[in-house]
Amino acid sequence: MSDLAVSAVVRQRPTIAKRMGALFNPWPHALVTILAAAVISYGTVELLRWAVIDATFRAATPDDCRAAGGACWSMLRARYNIILFGSYPPQEYWRPTAAVLLVLGLLVASGFRTLWKPWLAFAWVATMIASAVLMSGGLPGLPDVPTSKWGGLPLTVGLSAFGIILALPLSVLIALGRRSQVGVVKRFCDTYVEIVRGLPLLAVLFVASTLLPLLLPFGGNVDTVLRAQIALVLFQAAYLAEAIRSGLAAVPRGQSEAAASLGLPDGLVSRLVVLPQAFRIALPAIINTFIESIKDTTLISVIGLVDVLGGARGAIADGVWMGFYGEAYLAVGAAFFAFCFILSLHSRRLEEDFARERR
Repeated sequence: MSDLAVSAVVRQRPTIAKRMGALFNPWPHALVTILAAAVISYGTVELLRWAVIDATFRAATPDDCRAAGGACWSMLRARYNIILFGSYPPQEYWRPTAAVLLVLGLLVASGFRTLWKPWLAFAWVATMIASAVLMSGGLPGLPDVPTSKWGGLPLTVGLSAFGIILALPLSVLIALGRRSQVGVVKRFCDTYVEIVRGLPLLAVLFVASTLLPLLLPFGGNVDTVLRAQIALVLFQAAYLAEAIRSGLAAVPRGQSEAAASLGLPDGLVSRLVVLPQAFRIALPAIINTFIESIKDTTLISVIGLVDVLGGARGAIADGVWMGFYGEAYLAVGAAFFAFCFILSLHSRRLEEDFARERR
């Protein structure tokens, strides 16, 4: 170990010792520490006993699971189709599976800056079209499947991913509109953001589901899934626009003035100078909105759609597996955690890349 590393460790020792001492001194701190450690240890042991030691992993009946006394993971094996695919035709499960893999694969790839090329936008358009075709069918070799049978994980992934992709460019336009010198445009964008951000998502979903058919001449023909997608896009765009506007406000005015002095038109100044810096500044808030949008899809059940959480409720509502709520909800929670954690990792890595560039 080098002398520099040794000195760093030596400097850290008083800090570590001070922090450890704060856990046990004075005596009330020691009491709280001991009680917290005891509760956490007991909870961990009981969770391991329930989830692993006494759990049933093989194919078993509900009575066998109840006799074992632990978690009944057999329920997931028996009812995975309801949780993952809802009422989609079983013989066509490969289609929603392929659609989900396409979307998730491109979503993960979009987190790498080396792939931020113009072709990525075309790849997203192609993926959206391909996923819609796979899910709906209607082509030779792909039987037609109405959206009323869509559900489970494909619906959750599709609504959240496409909501993010469609809301992002809309939010940029709204954020720029709020900084516009044209009074009508600025007031319209301000009013839109304030109204949508002042409403709960449930209200926006109800408006899209019930009032949209009344407001549009062809509204009665608007599909339920499409109504939910429109509501999610409009809702997410308002929050993303506010995050991007804060990033735009944080970009020094000298940046745009320097670009304008070189003869760049206003459009190129915004696209090449201001917006890239605004996105870097607003990246944590943007990723946080993305994560919220993934969890917000669970609210679509109020308008009759069955997402992955609704599929979990349906899997234990048939009377046979009733009572095994913990297993179903833990599986769904693990799926949501995986999606959100991947986004968080991408965000952290991008922030580190941007920080290295500024050095």
